[in-house]
Amino acid sequence: MAQFDVELKIPEDFAAALEAHPEAGKRFAVLPHGLKRHHVLDIEAATTEETRQRRIEKAIAALVAL
Repeated sequence: MAQFDVELKIPEDFAAALEAHPEAGKRFAVLPHGLKRHHVLDIEAATTEETRQRRIEKAIAALVAL
């Protein structure tokens, strides 16, 4: 099976939220690449700033709840 070294670019606003919530940041850091990608793509797919912020808050809450 082929493996690819793909770096995931974390959006600045999501990175700031992870820094503001250290527990969520720690949990995000140990997630498998696919789950990290899921959170990032969900946030990036938002079409309005309100939706984007709501998705960031939802991701932080989910990470803290792990």
